[in-house]
Amino acid sequence: MKKITLWLLLIGFVISARAQSYFDDGLPASFHKERREAARAALPEHAVMIVFTNPVKNRSNDTEFAYRPDSDFYYLTGFREPNAALVLFQQPQQIGGKTYTELLYVQRRDPAREQWEGTRLGVEGVQEKLGIEAAFLYETFLQEPGPIDLGSFSQVVYKDLGPIEPGHNKGLIAMTSKLKEGVQENPFVGQRTFQQVMSGLREVKTAEELTLLRKAIAISGEGHRAAIKSIKQGSASGRIQGCA
Repeated sequence: MKKITLWLLLIGFVISARAQSYFDDGLPASFHKERREAARAALPEHAVMIVFTNPVKNRSNDTEFAYRPDSDFYYLTGFREPNAALVLFQQPQQIGGKTYTELLYVQRRDPAREQWEGTRLGVEGVQEKLGIEAAFLYETFLQEPGPIDLGSFSQVVYKDLGPIEPGHNKGLIAMTSKLKEGVQENPFVGQRTFQQVMSGLREVKTAEELTLLRKAIAISGEGHRAAIKSIKQGSASGRIQGCA
């Protein structure tokens, strides 16, 4: 019994440590903020861009694949949790008596789930750690800080995620459904514009990105060299991969 308790404590410690180092290996919040500003500048006049993160993918029964956020969403936010959406306004918008240029919708904190899935930032954490101007729960998508009329914009710029698996994607399904309702009021839907904006930004690497790319290349090179050294007659591919 003591051994089981120790193992549970160790697992909890590892999960906690991973949650605490959430941003340690990534780019600073200032990088993502600058990328959002660049995206806003590249949008058509008086357009709105909505970026969803990736859905959770089921692997088997009650297990999921390791989660990876949508690359464009992460590029603009630095946020790694599912069930989230970013809204960028090309021009500042007066909503609910305040002026906004960006909104981020996220899932709520849940201590019970966080024990197994890692710490969630929640609304307050997103604003504090990511430097997001304003954040709200995904249940209030396009309703907070006040109703957002997509029909009033020159163009609604977004990327269609296609079919989404149910289960852990409740928030994402609700938000994409809400978006589809809203774009019915606006015939100028810019899925092609989304690709043009993001491709234009990501084709030109910043100094911070070049630093990380060089680091990744160096690590990859070390792995290749280790794999080559381990090759012997009759070696199985799995053994070689393990050495890399």
